[in-house]
Amino acid sequence: AGPVRMYVVRHAEHVTPALAHLSRKGSLQATAIASTLKRKRRVVAVYSSPRSFQTARTISKELHTPITTDARLLPWDGGQLTGWSLNKVQKEMPEVYQKRFVERNPDFKVPDGESLNDRFQRVKSFLADVVAKHANEQIVVVTHGGIIDDLFRNARSLPPTQLTGLKKPYGSLSVLVFCNGRFHEELWGG
Repeated sequence: AGPVRMYVVRHAEHVTPALAHLSRKGSLQATAIASTLKRKRRVVAVYSSPRSFQTARTISKELHTPITTDARLLPWDGGQLTGWSLNKVQKEMPEVYQKRFVERNPDFKVPDGESLNDRFQRVKSFLADVVAKHANEQIVVVTHGGIIDDLFRNARSLPPTQLTGLKKPYGSLSVLVFCNGRFHEELWGG
């Protein structure tokens, strides 16, 4: 199978936590990314987290390419912790804080949520599917910071607990290429 080039985009800056609306700056970021991607060879697909749809839509319109939303690109499911600050978790659920955020236990599931390994495995599944489907093609993946970390971990065969230290600001573009059975990065966080 031929190479698969993935343009990995962190969603643009947003106004609301649900990412329903891009900020003015976010709209400019999404337009700039779309313009950059338009100069590349033909992109055949845009994959997006359901919560990154506004950024993906801007890119999709510019590239005249359909969007496929994929729940495997959603951020970590924090369950009962969703919307909580780390301070609140530490004060109200110290054992959860210890296992998830200090020890980074990969198999610890937060109440009503998922483990680091759960998220890592769904990203791995997504990668396997797009690599199988898009040989010799280029695609765009619009998602969240933690998912980008897991894309990198999977590409480098790192464990789900490995901190990446990757820079991935809102509206950043990275390029992952799968070729000869391996991934390599052409650009990260540009």
